[in-house]
Amino acid sequence: MLKVWSLAAAAFLAGVSASFAQSNEIIVTGSRIANYEADIVPVIHLERKADFMVVEATVESDSRDANLRSDEVLKTLEAMATRADRDARIELGILRSYETADDEIEIVAPFDRSALKADLLAAGRRADTSSASIIVKTPIDATQDTFETAKSRIDAFLKGVPVAGRALVADDDEPGLSIVDLGQYREPLLKLLAEDNAAIKAVFGDDYVVSVSGLEQPVRWRVTGPLDLTLYFPYKSAVSPK
Repeated sequence: MLKVWSLAAAAFLAGVSASFAQSNEIIVTGSRIANYEADIVPVIHLERKADFMVVEATVESDSRDANLRSDEVLKTLEAMATRADRDARIELGILRSYETADDEIEIVAPFDRSALKADLLAAGRRADTSSASIIVKTPIDATQDTFETAKSRIDAFLKGVPVAGRALVADDDEPGLSIVDLGQYREPLLKLLAEDNAAIKAVFGDDYVVSVSGLEQPVRWRVTGPLDLTLYFPYKSAVSPK
């Protein structure tokens, strides 16, 4: 697991870190941001569905010969990639985790076949096994999908992967949720906040001013349902006489 300094993590959350520009997809159910725990979700926020349901799948072989084990895992991963290419509702990705002293940020990096042997293949969880982990994800239809329908697509995909030799395919954890390009929601949130401030000023009249702080904060999230997110930044507003 890759570790980076807090400054790099902060840059990522602010949407300015070039190293994350290619994916910019956060697993919101996996990332742990300590600074968010004390947040009170403000009045102005956005509610929306996550972009993807994600599952970390593992391909593992326990064949006796080490070279054979690796070959079976790689062939099964290649078959998985080919199957995903033919399924418009399934995508593959690579999990990247970035740790700081207080936080853990999980992103989904783009899948690249060249990473199969160089980046994914590893020793298995038991002695004399080889394995590889990969993200399997499906886009969430905000108007039609339920947790069950999205999960069923991933289940069907994993069940249908042709395996090589003694290789097995399994999903390791409960499904997670991810969101792409979190920074795009900053402007809509600011517009909603401006409208709310205008309404507050209309109530109190021209003898009062509305002040807002916290606008330098990046967009944050809360998981509020099986597929649901609340997006916000922790602003504070105050009304005072001129």
